[in-house]
Amino acid sequence: MTEFNPELMAEILITRQSEFNKSNMLRSILGSGLVTSEGELWRSERRLILQAFHRACLPEYSRVAIRRTERMLAEWRPSETRNVYRDMTALTVGVAAEAFFGAELGAQKDVLHDCPPDYL
Repeated sequence: MTEFNPELMAEILITRQSEFNKSNMLRSILGSGLVTSEGELWRSERRLILQAFHRACLPEYSRVAIRRTERMLAEWRPSETRNVYRDMTALTVGVAAEAFFGAELGAQKDVLHDCPPDYL
């Protein structure tokens, strides 16, 4: 089993990130953005997104996650069979949309259910 090492992750993602190339296939799927960009574009995108992860924002994100989780669990019934992948995908996307963008996705989130787990 692989152990998570924060120092090693920081070295790969920040200190020595210029030594690692990102996948062109991933770029063709996701386009140019924080996940796929490199160099100055990556630095610029990273600076923009850091504001959303400021420590002051985290308590509100937690409240959103807790409220949405409680709402989802309230809809579950005893002895009911659930598609946990579908439920967790909807929960994750809903939390992210509300926390980061103040948006409610509604029916748009259903398109993610058609993607196999290994695609996302």
